[in-house]
Amino acid sequence: MTSWNLSAHRVRTAAAVVGFVLATASTAANAEGRLTITSFGGSYQEAQRKALFAPFAKEQKVEVLEDEWAGQMAKLRSMVQSGNVTWDVLLISDGQLPLACDEGLVERLDPAMFGGKEQFAKGWTHACGIGAIVASIVIGYNDTKFPGEKPSTLKDFWDVKKFPGPRAMRKWPKHNLEFALLADGVPPDKLYEVLGTDAGVARALKKLDEIKPYVKVWTDNWAQPGQLLADGEVVMSTGTNGRLDVAAQSAPQIKYFWDSQGYSGDMYAIVKGSKNRDNAIKFIRYATQPSNAARIVDYILYAPPIPKSLELMKPEVVAKLPLAPQNLKTAWVVNSVFWGDHLDDYEIRFQAWLNKK
Repeated sequence: MTSWNLSAHRVRTAAAVVGFVLATASTAANAEGRLTITSFGGSYQEAQRKALFAPFAKEQKVEVLEDEWAGQMAKLRSMVQSGNVTWDVLLISDGQLPLACDEGLVERLDPAMFGGKEQFAKGWTHACGIGAIVASIVIGYNDTKFPGEKPSTLKDFWDVKKFPGPRAMRKWPKHNLEFALLADGVPPDKLYEVLGTDAGVARALKKLDEIKPYVKVWTDNWAQPGQLLADGEVVMSTGTNGRLDVAAQSAPQIKYFWDSQGYSGDMYAIVKGSKNRDNAIKFIRYATQPSNAARIVDYILYAPPIPKSLELMKPEVVAKLPLAPQNLKTAWVVNSVFWGDHLDDYEIRFQAWLNKK
């Protein structure tokens, strides 16, 4: 969920950040230091600002500044290696965190400082990070384009006869290769075993060959699918559940389904060389307290990987989250370790396939 084309959002988000800083000017005047939190922009970061950043700044009397990134590891490397570190808390995908940790780009963190491993769902603590958000990659569609039967399965995305019209997909291999193999009949528990072979990659690309002529837009960020569906430029698109839900609030023709959802998430990390490490630790403690973490669903339907947070939410809200039992029947977990090892190589192969006429 965590790579965005920021060009469409930078002006809006910059204005929002300026407004946030001005709104907390009285807090800043008496601030006990400052803190820069870097996230992924758009409605996601706006939700974090309202649910966590602003309340933390007010309660802890810390001046909170914000920045955005698109998951560019080169930018993080350059910042740390040059010693010119301007970020403190970093939202980083669970797929990129192991690499950043291995390269010494982020601090090592003891889960005991944040309530211990037992406070988090299994797999959502790491030697260099603490679970922040779980989100899903799903299939969204424009309801008005299908007056009769509605698409409801991943295979419907490939069925251009039954559900005609242009599609959109993310312009990268992650999720696309998994969706292709699942649509070709690979069971979720064998997904990465197959994808880890040359034959498996070839099989995925061959399946994508079937849909490629109908993919009108290859998106650069997760904000685009909602707009494309709202405008009717495409009839179906891969997207994140939270952003599609936000888009649907102003464009109710946007729907999505949970069949074959792939869920993963973002972690809180502290950039190596942070000049405000104490406040960074203080913020992560604050943001991972169950009652505080639970507030995110008031603004976007991404779930903190904290079971006690889910217990504080209304059942009808939990039902719309990736980890709701009824949404997990055909789900698969995006393998962050796999993508940490293979993303660069598979990106080259995917782009070569994409450029092939």
